Amino acid sequence: MFNIKVTYDKSCDMGYIYFNEPSKYQVSYTEELEENDEIMLDFGKEVPVVGIELEGTTAKMISTLVNKENILEKKINDEGTEYYSLKITNQLIKRSVSHPEAKSLVFHFSDEKYENLTRIDILDSHLFLN
Repeated sequence: MFNIKVTYDKSCDMGYIYFNEPSKYQVSYTEELEENDEIMLDFGKEVPVVGIELEGTTAKMISTLVNKENILEKKINDEGTEYYSLKITNQLIKRSVSHPEAKSLVFHFSDEKYENLTRIDILDSHLFLN
């Protein structure tokens, strides 16, 4: 399994979370997360989501994950199903949302306005992590 990679460019406040080897899959199209326009999902042909683009404040939040390995935590839900979680902050979750075309990715926020991304859960890892 490919361990996700996080990049951050301070000069333009842009970050990227790669779910797959960057050179292995092409992006077909990009769509914003409706609740937060600083989060954009890059959809692929061979895999549902190649990665996630982040801008502004949301991108700054992932800057602490750059160059770290094994940043995904394997968890088990109440039904006994494994999933992976990318923890960005330790703040309590107040709101959660998924993109309609990527329901296996759940974005968790610590505020009511979907501004403070705290965690991303990958519920169906074989779709995203190759």
